[in-house]
Amino acid sequence: MSEIGKIGGIKLKGGYFESEKNLSILTAQKKGKKYATKVSIIYGENGSGKTTISKAFSKIKGTDEDITLAKLLDADENIIDGQNDVDNIFVFNEEYVDNNLKIKQDGLNTIVILGAQNDVDKQINQIENEDLNPVDAKIKTLGNEKLKYEDSSNIDSPEYYLEQMIKKLQGDENWAGRQRIIKDNKRNENVYKITYKDFINLSPKVSRDKLIEEFHDLRNELEQIKNNKLGSKLPPLNLNSYFGTLKENLKRLNKLLQQQIDSPELSNFDNELTEMIKNSPSINLSKTRQILSNTKINYCPTCLQKIDDVYRNILLKFIDQYLNRDVEKYKNELRESFMEKCNIDYVTFSDIQGLERLKETKKELDSIIDEINQKIQTKIDNPYASVIIDDKFLTILHDFEKGVESFNTKVTKYNESIPDQQSIVSEMSRVNNEIAHYDIIEDYKMMEKAKKDRDEVIANFNSLNHKKNKIERKLNELKEKKKNVKIALDAINSGLEYIFFSKDRLYLRYEDNKYILYTHGNPVTPNNVSVGERNIIALCYFFTSILMGKSEDAYENPYLIIIDDPISSFDMENRIGIMSYLKYKLSEFLKSNKETQVVLLTHDLQVLFDSEKMISEILGKGVLNYMSYQLREKEIAACDKTYRNGYSRLMSEVYDYGNGSKSIDSMVIGNEMRKLLEAFSTFNYRQGIDKISLDEDILNKITKNDRLYYKNLMYRLVLHGESHAEERIETLNDVNFFDFISESEKRRTARDIICFLYALDPIHVIRHLTKQGKKENEIKETIKSWSDHSKR
Repeated sequence: MSEIGKIGGIKLKGGYFESEKNLSILTAQKKGKKYATKVSIIYGENGSGKTTISKAFSKIKGTDEDITLAKLLDADENIIDGQNDVDNIFVFNEEYVDNNLKIKQDGLNTIVILGAQNDVDKQINQIENEDLNPVDAKIKTLGNEKLKYEDSSNIDSPEYYLEQMIKKLQGDENWAGRQRIIKDNKRNENVYKITYKDFINLSPKVSRDKLIEEFHDLRNELEQIKNNKLGSKLPPLNLNSYFGTLKENLKRLNKLLQQQIDSPELSNFDNELTEMIKNSPSINLSKTRQILSNTKINYCPTCLQKIDDVYRNILLKFIDQYLNRDVEKYKNELRESFMEKCNIDYVTFSDIQGLERLKETKKELDSIIDEINQKIQTKIDNPYASVIIDDKFLTILHDFEKGVESFNTKVTKYNESIPDQQSIVSEMSRVNNEIAHYDIIEDYKMMEKAKKDRDEVIANFNSLNHKKNKIERKLNELKEKKKNVKIALDAINSGLEYIFFSKDRLYLRYEDNKYILYTHGNPVTPNNVSVGERNIIALCYFFTSILMGKSEDAYENPYLIIIDDPISSFDMENRIGIMSYLKYKLSEFLKSNKETQVVLLTHDLQVLFDSEKMISEILGKGVLNYMSYQLREKEIAACDKTYRNGYSRLMSEVYDYGNGSKSIDSMVIGNEMRKLLEAFSTFNYRQGIDKISLDEDILNKITKNDRLYYKNLMYRLVLHGESHAEERIETLNDVNFFDFISESEKRRTARDIICFLYALDPIHVIRHLTKQGKKENEIKETIKSWSDHSKR
């Protein structure tokens, strides 16, 4: 089984890494968990160990002797056995170029994928007849034998004996039927394929016949218990928590009743009312206030006297003062002191002596609880009324507690008189299981023997298939040499055409069993082949060799592809071509199989950024799609992509240049303009300048008269260079942008760019330019003078 797709890093030792080291170069973190990522882009200066890393992957393939240790790791740094994947791991580095591409005076003989062996056909026939055919015959014999172990109706099959065990456990007279009797169910117990495991390890101490007798005796005993209709054991009355709650409520209530409630400052008339309320517990001020608040009630429902508005208002004011917030809090605490009655299911305990006495003591307790709760309510209705709790409550509660304790003693004696039905049921289950053990044990032994025989056949069958695979791999290696070499040649030339954007810029011809290098129709001598051209040919051969001799759907296989500095020696023209070719080839591999993984190593920041854009366009952004790392001091760390603070400076330089400044270098101002535009469009609209020039939602922010002008301006800018990601603002120092434009045209373009940004977001432009020491009024006047395109 392939492990590609799970690879998170590599353990290595050798070369630049003198001691053993784990490098998580294909690991990403998401929500605190580690995952293997599809693509890793690693930046490291020359001499930082990139080549050693690529050689470590070659070591895993068995093609590098300089590395002493190389193991694949998963995302959690566990070692992965990658032996099944060695044929799908491909490494492109300087060593690969040296080993696979030699330029000699007579051609590029080392690119030849066919060996010079003349006896390939003889070797193939010999291997087929002496190795493959005998193995195939044995595999066929074992395959037929293996079939009988897969047929459940064959007595050699383990499944046959499994089915026999299931049958002997099912049915009314077997384990399932007896289990139905034990559980008093309506249906027999279910028997599953693993049910037999419950019985095979049992060790019965008596014979099966003895167990049958024992089961029937236990069944009769169980029936007698059921026929006698003896009750089930009863639970004791557990009222300890209830008693504790009652005592706690009484304690809290006594404390509340001792609490003094301060009366509000009242007039003489109010004091008279207060005294009357204190001496009249039946007065309910809350209810009285409710009646007085209803202006439709004009007569007192108690004394039938007329209630005029002045008297109504005086009383309402008095009641509101009387029922202040402290009183309401006090009343809430009183409400929490209400006592509850406990519930006892007398029907459950109807057979227990002493139940009537228990009822009587509970009735007494409930009665005094009602009295106490009534007094609490009286106190709530009139907090200033005097209320006293009778001391006999604790005496009655104590009597009830003693009564419950005595009653529970009688419940315990009652339970002791009832036979233990559950113990009989448990014993019947034990006996039934041991009977089942006798019923299936012989079939189980036969099944285990059949499994052993089957496993031996399967092991031999798999071993022969493994041997056959090795033979076939060897045959395939030989047959690859018989493939039409022009298939590989055409693929290489196609790659060269893709990179150089020309069919005859550089290509190979197969002549007289040699590959001859041509350019523009003429052969090239080795001393006229540049290092860049040499590496380009090697890279094209590298991707061609991955699929050499494979079927058309070979892209669908999982691959691990490592590429070390593929464009280190290329000029700008070749860099664009090689990145386009890399995107084309990697896209085919990455999109054809979701498990394929790629490692790109480079010492060039520009290549890092181009690679990030390339992979994001292939797979989309996200740490599970790709991660960018920096290799420094033998450690891997995520690249710092923090947005540079040079943005304000860029805008100021473009503004000053458009305003006629002589201090800005006209040779680099074009590149500065594009960096400014790229930064603005990326961070404000999350897309490149080529996108915002076509985005109607964005262009609608500009006046109708200016849209077409800026639209055409943006196209002119975009057509002279590829868009760059935001991370490149401080690193784009090699793009000779606008070299062909005159000084006056450059200054006009600078003014147009500032006007365009200002039209989209004037505050944005003002803030950045004022940050550079410019005055806001002068900025506005200058941009206003630039905005009339008809004058320029």
